[in-house]
Amino acid sequence: MNSSMKKKSINLMKTWGVPLVILSIILIFFKPFVYFFPKWFTSTYYDIFAHNSLENKMLIPAVVDSTSLTFNPNVTGPIGDTFGGLLGPIIAILAAFLTFLAFWIQYKANIQQENYIKQQRFEDTFFRLLDHLKKIVDSIDIRNGNNLDKVIASGSESFKSMYNYFKILVRNETDISFINQKYDITQNYYKHDLHHYFRFLYHILKFIKQSEISEDQKFKYSSILRATLSAYELVFIFHN
Repeated sequence: MNSSMKKKSINLMKTWGVPLVILSIILIFFKPFVYFFPKWFTSTYYDIFAHNSLENKMLIPAVVDSTSLTFNPNVTGPIGDTFGGLLGPIIAILAAFLTFLAFWIQYKANIQQENYIKQQRFEDTFFRLLDHLKKIVDSIDIRNGNNLDKVIASGSESFKSMYNYFKILVRNETDISFINQKYDITQNYYKHDLHHYFRFLYHILKFIKQSEISEDQKFKYSSILRATLSAYELVFIFHN
């Protein structure tokens, strides 16, 4: 997992971590509350009225046994049923919400993982294509017309030699049609190297355009491709 994936996971935990903790704490404390509140209520009732008037003492057995402080099920049962009936649906709703939240977080994580895999596959292919383009450029060489064994320029320097040939043909002319005509002559003269180079460069740009990545990412990787090109390569791409 790269740094961007880790940042997304951290942001996801920051977004949903606090609500999950709060809801979990609520669920943990609801159950003891439901269980102990009726007992607390009846005990408090007895403590308040046990030492008061005889009339109040007569009310005590309705809730608890004054001698043993045991529950009277006929009264405490409805109390428990009331709180259980009120809190049961709330707890069920919270449990359903937590279940939905867990599935939602997993769904978002799966989407992020899928996007990460697509991004990784794209980058692997893209940088392999860049590496192959570099090999194509490195394989280009310009040889002396009278002595083919003599290499005048090789690699990216070959484009400078091609440009000098093109510049001689153009001279100081500014007519566009004349310049295009001389460029066609130059490209045809070096067609064994330039045609292969342009076809492969076009393939890389087409691959970027058709990939399932955002427009910002397409611009980013196109800029990376452009950064690998020399000034004389850009001149030939412009005329091409």
